[in-house]
Amino acid sequence: SKNKGGEKNMKKLWEEFQYFFQQKIYVIILCLTAICGYGFEMTHPSIGIDDTAVSLYLEDGLEVVMGRWFIYLINKIFHLSDFSPFMMELIGVILLCISATLFCVLFRRIFGRKVGLTGYIIFSCIFISNPIISEVYVYYYHDGVDIGYVFSALALICFWSGMDKWSGTRKSAIKYYLGSLICITVAIGCYESMLLLFIIGILLLLYLRAFTDNRRLKSGYVIGQLIIGASITLGVIILRSVILKVMIQVFRLQDMVGFMNQRSITEVLKIFGSNQPIQELWMLLKRFWIVYYVNAVVYLPILGYVIATFVLGMIAVVLGIRRKDIWYLLLLMGMMITPFLLTIVEGRVTLYRSCQYMPFFTGIGFLLLYLFFSERRALPWLRPAYLVLAGIIIYNQAAALNQAFYVDYNKYLNTKEVLTEIALEIERDYGKSTPVIFTGHYSTPYSLVEDYYVSYGSWQYRVIAAITDKVDPHLKEKYFAPQGYCFTGEANYPFIQWAFDAFDGTNREMMNFLEMHGHSFPQVTDPEILEQARTIGDTMPEWPADGSVSLQDGYILVHI
Repeated sequence: SKNKGGEKNMKKLWEEFQYFFQQKIYVIILCLTAICGYGFEMTHPSIGIDDTAVSLYLEDGLEVVMGRWFIYLINKIFHLSDFSPFMMELIGVILLCISATLFCVLFRRIFGRKVGLTGYIIFSCIFISNPIISEVYVYYYHDGVDIGYVFSALALICFWSGMDKWSGTRKSAIKYYLGSLICITVAIGCYESMLLLFIIGILLLLYLRAFTDNRRLKSGYVIGQLIIGASITLGVIILRSVILKVMIQVFRLQDMVGFMNQRSITEVLKIFGSNQPIQELWMLLKRFWIVYYVNAVVYLPILGYVIATFVLGMIAVVLGIRRKDIWYLLLLMGMMITPFLLTIVEGRVTLYRSCQYMPFFTGIGFLLLYLFFSERRALPWLRPAYLVLAGIIIYNQAAALNQAFYVDYNKYLNTKEVLTEIALEIERDYGKSTPVIFTGHYSTPYSLVEDYYVSYGSWQYRVIAAITDKVDPHLKEKYFAPQGYCFTGEANYPFIQWAFDAFDGTNREMMNFLEMHGHSFPQVTDPEILEQARTIGDTMPEWPADGSVSLQDGYILVHI
């Protein structure tokens, strides 16, 4: 009978999943959003940071050492490391649509008939078109976030079923919690920041209980579920380290372990061990605030996140007063603090590419707003007005996503042009048999990445200054560039700058890039010669000036 139960649940999940794909309007709008957001990226593959090192990650097993064991296993079957651009992007987008739909299945279990199909369309489209996804999607195979999303959704579906059964048969509830543990283990085996999505998801599920029953949240119940959630989280971290140890042994990846520094707990405790832990934490908090809240002025995904936070905040206040219940506010504060915990762990403000929770959280904010407007029977024009607004937001998100991919593609063309010209010059003057060393500094031409800056004269910058100066007049200076205030640093980081010394201090990735474009030269790996080359390089003019490519003792030196 145990298997029967499992089969029945799988069948139920499959039927609920199919429900959405049987609704033509859902499929059409979701596909259109996906094509607008990702169409350009699918048809214009760009080779950038990490894309030249795919075999290092997937074949040599660097992914496992970094904790992303699941992608490594998938590669054993599907050979992702054979560069297949279009197909990879297409499968990624299909997986994103599947995960959005699985989240809809979860919300449909929660809201039942309260939210019509339109609400779920809004959620799915806001989710897949969120421009912050571009920060991780420019990497080949997207760091596995798409598979991570599918398993995170399954983990939350399992957790909700556990919550549901908890008051009845504890035994079946525990089975669901175990299912949740397995799914989230796989999800963080793709990308570790999926854990944030899971924790925020659990807090959100408890918060959404408000819509399924009209009673107050019982403190005992909430605390019980939070303890279960915390136990699963702890279980995942332990399970992950066991899996990594086993896989490093089985696949003999010991050589890789020293290759990349694993982030250890000792580094985390470094902050607290420093002379001024409170000041360091306060600085981190201020930077976190500017990057994840104040940047709403200039960066669309952050604006969406702030709106969603505001919506959940208003609901928490209203419900709190009506039901005399503080839990809603506490749960929301938990959802807002969780991302900051990662910042403390990393010792720096988390990069935008690790914000897998953001599309999910923003989507649910807009779904709840839809629920609020569609229940206002007295003002029938509110619902259509909100649908127009949602349409405008989804359009702008998809456009921003598309724009980010276009910028990335132009950066790639620029890199290709510069390195190909240098390669042709070397081949013409010195042939192909002499080793080559690249030194120097490179920054992406401003005209290609101007979308990521706002000028110091703009109203956006004045607003940011007005908000942050009250707290700390020097806070914004960390994000200053000669061209203006820069609100996303990773997106304009140049490949060439990265490839001077990526991974092992040599030009290996520069050579890989050239090889992918039909130029191969012998590579220098001796650290002493490389150090000497850097010293000589500093005295040379920058390419394309005369004398920027010169024959040294046994190698050609190019100073960029």
